[in-house]
Amino acid sequence: AVQDLAADFGPMAREFEDRRRHLEQLVGELTAAQADLRENEARYRTLFEQTPDAVVIIDPVTTLPAAFNDKACQHLGYSREEFSRLRVSAYEAVESPEETLARIQTLLQAGSVEFETLQRTKQGELRNVVVSARVVTIAGQKLLHCLKRDGTAQHAVMEALRQGEERYRPLIEHANDTIWTTDLDGKLTFLNRQG
Repeated sequence: AVQDLAADFGPMAREFEDRRRHLEQLVGELTAAQADLRENEARYRTLFEQTPDAVVIIDPVTTLPAAFNDKACQHLGYSREEFSRLRVSAYEAVESPEETLARIQTLLQAGSVEFETLQRTKQGELRNVVVSARVVTIAGQKLLHCLKRDGTAQHAVMEALRQGEERYRPLIEHANDTIWTTDLDGKLTFLNRQG
């Protein structure tokens, strides 16, 4: 009778053993895939956090940040918790909330845009910012991927150049000598009144 039972259950035992091995293989593959996923996530998180620019992923409907790096918080002087609750209109200093929504609609249609603006820090200071924004789709949702570079230093340099030109242009224009400039091809690019 025992031999009859063994004969009856033998094929089932082999099938059970095959299924057990197959499940162990699937568990091993799943574990390896999870480890790869964690490694990739850590790699992208590091790139996201270590980029020298402020990075903000914005929900175009709520204008709240869906994700952001520490640079975004530091740039405007907010803690992560505070920044997570800020709509774009809370720190945008040039556009009204309606103008910001219109810019977002334009961006959604165009796919990408780059512009300069002023943003207000938590302390009320205004900062020149160059924003490079692009529409991205994550998990089926359209979001705005924004890179923000502090343009304050660049703006200061441009203002100094403008002031220098204003200061020295009259001296060059009214000089007793002819003053001119050419480009690399020898084409005349400037000639004062004496010339």
